[in-house]
Amino acid sequence: MNRAAQFVLHGSGPLRTTPGQQVSVLVVEDNPGDANLIRERLTEAPYARFDVAMVPTLAAARVALPRVRPDVLVIDLQLPDSQGLSTLDALVDQAPAAVKLVVTGSVDSETRTRAIDRGADDILGKEDLRTQLFSRSLLHLMERRRADAAFRELTGMLDATPDAILVVGHDGVVRYVNEVALTLFDRRREDFIGELLGFSVSAGDPVHIEIHARGERRQCELRVAPLQWDQHPAWLATLRDITERRKMEAQVAFADRMVSIGTLAAGVGHEINNPLTSVMANLELALSELEHHREGDPLPADLFEEVHDAYESADRIRAIVRDLKLFSRAEEEQVGPVDIHRVLDSTARMASTEIRHRARLLKRYGEVPPVMANDARLGQVVLNLLVNAAHAIDAGDHDNNHIELRTAVDDEGWVLIQVKDSGSGMSEDVKRRLFAAFFTTKPVGVGTGLGLAISQRIVTSFGGTITVQSELGDGSCFTVRLPPATQAAAAAPVHPVTRIVPPTRGARILVVDDEPLVTNVVRRIFPVPHEVVVCHSGAHAVGLLEIGEHYDVVLCDVMMPQVTGLELYDILAARGAGLEERMVFITGGAFTPEARARLSTLPNPCLDKPFKIPALRDVVEDIIARSRLPDA
Repeated sequence: MNRAAQFVLHGSGPLRTTPGQQVSVLVVEDNPGDANLIRERLTEAPYARFDVAMVPTLAAARVALPRVRPDVLVIDLQLPDSQGLSTLDALVDQAPAAVKLVVTGSVDSETRTRAIDRGADDILGKEDLRTQLFSRSLLHLMERRRADAAFRELTGMLDATPDAILVVGHDGVVRYVNEVALTLFDRRREDFIGELLGFSVSAGDPVHIEIHARGERRQCELRVAPLQWDQHPAWLATLRDITERRKMEAQVAFADRMVSIGTLAAGVGHEINNPLTSVMANLELALSELEHHREGDPLPADLFEEVHDAYESADRIRAIVRDLKLFSRAEEEQVGPVDIHRVLDSTARMASTEIRHRARLLKRYGEVPPVMANDARLGQVVLNLLVNAAHAIDAGDHDNNHIELRTAVDDEGWVLIQVKDSGSGMSEDVKRRLFAAFFTTKPVGVGTGLGLAISQRIVTSFGGTITVQSELGDGSCFTVRLPPATQAAAAAPVHPVTRIVPPTRGARILVVDDEPLVTNVVRRIFPVPHEVVVCHSGAHAVGLLEIGEHYDVVLCDVMMPQVTGLELYDILAARGAGLEERMVFITGGAFTPEARARLSTLPNPCLDKPFKIPALRDVVEDIIARSRLPDA
């Protein structure tokens, strides 16, 4: 609404008749003198042109009404064929749009009240007919009737609007409220009108305020414009309830943050994995050499333990990065066989910071089959349940509290994941609202009220259920029930590898990776008799192949500038020499969903960085041996 807009609503201002305005009047009066006096007063009026018709009886009035269609009915209550207010009663329904002015010999307060209650707009004594104000009074009644009709139409429209609307005087007193405002504030109209509003209003830009009603807080957008109400300056205040919009914005912002966290996790994992691959592989080589030399030349007593501890620490970093990668793929919705114990272990490590100062984590794993799910989404559910369980326990009493992570199979063969805590438990009211979006018992800034709602949606999308058992003071137990994977799907390996006896002579290995630390360590992993050729870009590798270089195995990073690993695969396939079949993909984890989908369709092995040296050696030696078979 325009802040400068001015409104005039209701009131008895100056007459708005236009000069020469024609007004039709039907006078129902049996006294000729009084009837002629009424005609005389009206025809003398300079500010309107009155067309006056006169009838002496009620019966004649009923006949004349359809023909005259008067704007005004002047009714005498004492007629030959009708006496008293029954005359008014007879004419009200037949001429509902006409202004009804009752004239009678004398007017007392009781007669006035009864006449107004039964449909009269006003009542005058016959002595008032002799004054010059009669015609003005009649026009004023018409104006008031039009204003009342316009007001009823306006309030009808205001009641139909979706916003709460209030008219507030400059003294802060409420003059009008629409139906939406009554619902918003949870008050009756008679308790609202005439009361102070309770918050200040002034014209200007929209402001956000908080309304407390029905035991909850509602966020509203307030707009104010000046107006005239019943001839007095006032404010028109419009309140739009934006609570649900704010909740939706919060949900969108939360989802956006989750996407950003996933992207960040993937990027951080990729950046860590390259140097970590070098650290772990070099430490593994150093440990092997130290083990070899321990029986020969003397070494410092603690050297082996120091290198071993460094390797163990690096392996812990590798586990953390793997867990980050798990959650960085949360946007993928592919459902397949998932090893739930692997997901539970990874998730428990991520939640360890929340748990360690509050409770002991007990793992009670049973023999369970894989489930049909998505590992990232399932991890999200379990992480939420573990964090909620930790937050239900006060910090500082670790030894006397526990969180139990349990798996089992029910009587129907479905897999159960249970997260049980020794925390404070929940009331019946909390349990009833637990899975509702935006409901949370956590303080502002700690909980969004979305975790369990999203978890329920995820579990349901897998065809499963999530339930809770809890009593106040006796902890809570959440049970996730999921369908098992089919035997065929669970048994199918991603990339079957045929074990073949390693060759006794060397091979040429092409290593394509834009990270020198990785290529350097691969050189050390495959010493003489192997020959390792290093390229730090896909374009360099294509150049070597174009001059006729031959290789037994290609170890290739997936994501590289200019020419990616998958693009190099397509180039090799187009050459028709079969070298693409001897490619091994190595990835740090930061690749697009399209690249991941493409990799899933290829039979080539794919190793995640940081890889274990035995795993890399096994894959390479298998490919070398297979390429040298007589039928190869």
